[in-house]
Amino acid sequence: MASEALKAAQQCLAIQSVNLDHGYCKTRNDFDPSSIDAETSLSQSFKALELAEELQLANDDDIQGYRFIYTLGFRLVGSEEDTDIENYEPQLEIIGSFCARYNCQRKLTEDEVRAFSENNVAYHVWPYWREYLQNMSARMGMKEVIEVPMYMIEKSSN
Repeated sequence: MASEALKAAQQCLAIQSVNLDHGYCKTRNDFDPSSIDAETSLSQSFKALELAEELQLANDDDIQGYRFIYTLGFRLVGSEEDTDIENYEPQLEIIGSFCARYNCQRKLTEDEVRAFSENNVAYHVWPYWREYLQNMSARMGMKEVIEVPMYMIEKSSN
């Protein structure tokens, strides 16, 4: 059932744009990004769908639009630091939230929106995230490039 909903959504939705919704970059005062030591720093990351909503486009009742907000983050933490303490501040943190917009010829079902959210939105946003993360880390003074792999699509169990 989920794969049918995904295929129906993929056939209906046409990507229009991916834009930065908001971003955040910060280094801790006692951390120098130009002298990262792989022995003392660990990287962590996250990704999450924040919003999936239907849009009405240009007074046309037949065409629906969809907007998805997808947020990703990267941070460096000290390998010997207790990251569970209250108010822990990572050595470096970069977060990017992206808005992906799609046109669609009909209203999608909840299952179709959910399946597309889980399987396609991250794929479309990923290249923008890679560029943003690498650009911001360079602007923050990091000498080493943060290696962000290509987006891997999970093989279905069907």
